[in-house]
Amino acid sequence: MDIMRRYISDKKTMNLIGVIIRSYESPHQDGKGIPIGALTSQLGANIVLTPFDHWIKGENHILFYARYMDDFIILHNDKLYLWELLCGIENYLRDNLKLNLNPKTGMFPGKNGIDFCGYRIWPTHIKPRKSALKRAKKRLRKMARMYRTNPEILEHAKASIMSFFGYIKHCSGWQTTKSILKKAVFKSGKSKKPALPDNALQGQK
Repeated sequence: MDIMRRYISDKKTMNLIGVIIRSYESPHQDGKGIPIGALTSQLGANIVLTPFDHWIKGENHILFYARYMDDFIILHNDKLYLWELLCGIENYLRDNLKLNLNPKTGMFPGKNGIDFCGYRIWPTHIKPRKSALKRAKKRLRKMARMYRTNPEILEHAKASIMSFFGYIKHCSGWQTTKSILKKAVFKSGKSKKPALPDNALQGQK
């Protein structure tokens, strides 16, 4: 809350933020936490980690650093330097923000691509994360099965597919997308003609 007050001066807004924070308690940490997935969580992560941004860029002069909410990446060609920096980051977050790094935090060679914000990123191309494709395939197949007895879910299925298109359009994954959609055939018991994915593919590239 102290950090939030540095950037938000409106008292009513701060009171609302306080109510939201106090109303939630993580089942894993007594008396701590904010509700995951809420817009207030995204706002909180962006603001509370702002001092960390300044520490990374201003005091450590890191050139290649990017953060989205509570996920961040640092690129450097000296592995020893990165290990030392990682130790410094752990100390800074613990001592200044009372935060700990996710246990999944690690160091990886750039040739394997960077796993960031739901994508696998290389200097020349971007691919969708395998886990995201797996979830999409499972979700669409489930909807296709439900559609056989409940055609009313078609609009919900279309919305889900368009959301997936929004994700895919930022990377090289159109061939994979077509493969997923072709295996999720939406046919009701009364019609032999599939409602999806043909309709969903119209106008897509």
